[in-house]
Amino acid sequence: MKHLIKNVLFIALAIGLFSCNQTWEEHYKTQNEALIEKKLMELIYEQPELSLFTAMLEKTGYDKVLAASQVYTVWAPNNDALATVDTSNINELNKIVRNHIARFSRPSSGVQNEAVSMLNKKNVHFVREDQNLVFGDRTVLEQDLSVGNGILHIIDGLVTFYPNVWEYLGSADGVDSLRNYMYSFEEYFFDEENSLVVGINDLGQTVYDSIIIYSNLLFDFLGELNNEDSLYTMLIPDNQAWTEAYDTISSYYKFSGSVAGDSIEKAEADLMQSSVSKLVITKDLIFRENLSKDQILARDSLISSGGNVFKNPGFLFNNSTDSTMSNGRCFITNKLNYTTDVWCKPIVVEAEDVRGRLFERCQLYNRDTYRSWLDSAVSNSGYVEVSPSSTSAQPVVSFDIPNTLSTAYNIYCVFVPANVNNKNMDTTRLLPTKIRYSVDYLNA
Repeated sequence: MKHLIKNVLFIALAIGLFSCNQTWEEHYKTQNEALIEKKLMELIYEQPELSLFTAMLEKTGYDKVLAASQVYTVWAPNNDALATVDTSNINELNKIVRNHIARFSRPSSGVQNEAVSMLNKKNVHFVREDQNLVFGDRTVLEQDLSVGNGILHIIDGLVTFYPNVWEYLGSADGVDSLRNYMYSFEEYFFDEENSLVVGINDLGQTVYDSIIIYSNLLFDFLGELNNEDSLYTMLIPDNQAWTEAYDTISSYYKFSGSVAGDSIEKAEADLMQSSVSKLVITKDLIFRENLSKDQILARDSLISSGGNVFKNPGFLFNNSTDSTMSNGRCFITNKLNYTTDVWCKPIVVEAEDVRGRLFERCQLYNRDTYRSWLDSAVSNSGYVEVSPSSTSAQPVVSFDIPNTLSTAYNIYCVFVPANVNNKNMDTTRLLPTKIRYSVDYLNA
């Protein structure tokens, strides 16, 4: 009898446990299904401390984005952080919202120091500091609230928005002289190959879901200042500094006469003067690394994107005010401390090659100094020998001096002595030689 009771109890217990497990499984299954079906926007609606952020999402249309199936992670600032935000400024609201949402799932598990690309393409760091999680410059209050299309983290304030160098130049006060010049190179191209055809309009024209490509010619050699994955330091002259630099530098770039056989009218000459002068000012304002003022002062040299090497470059940044960018740092200055050799450089003509030379009443020969006592002092170990066609001839040789500017030059010509080919130095037979110079220049 006891054995029978024991078996009955065992069966009852097993049935009860099975029923209990089945109930719990059904409970969790129902709960998980509910979470999978729930969207981020529903979850955000359920958080009363996010009501102001919810209103921003609705005004900018991102409530619909977060209610769709694509996966996102939201770092939502609580109401305390948004009390002073002007909710009537849609551009500002878009800037805030896009700076707090990222594509894909970003749980806190395993986070140490992760750069997260936001919807605005800014990189914001998700960092674990001791026991706390920090996003940008804000502490995470609640983490990993998960639903079917993503994760919600609640943070204690607005993540600071940093413009990139290009955005900053586009909005900073008092720098429109440089801005207007650099932005004048902007171009937008329709990418027909990668654009999606969506139909034909009433005129029989193809209608596209268009892809537009942005381009700026200056970016090709100065750097892509709008690229969030590159680092730059930029010196930005205000309007006063730009005007002073332009007035000085443009006086070195006067065009007239003919170039390559084409007549240049005054208007065209003025345009060329303006274009070249502005480029000369701009090309040395950018450096391809992120540098603080202290780091600049500690450097013995800096190379600009334009290729100029600045020794002890701290002087360039005197009296400048710096601002942090998402891809570097900008310094606004009221004076460009360029020295004259930034744009007016020494011109060196290596004259040891006879090719392309114009000459009269003589013959020209290439000679080398490999076996000469003077070899170490002769550039490229070579020189041109001018041999008169007769004892009474006065030879003439022309040398072009390229890239001359509208300024005065000191011109020096280096000769090798007549005993250059002696193996040993011997000055006993050296005699003086008279040379006459003439200088011709464009439209003289």
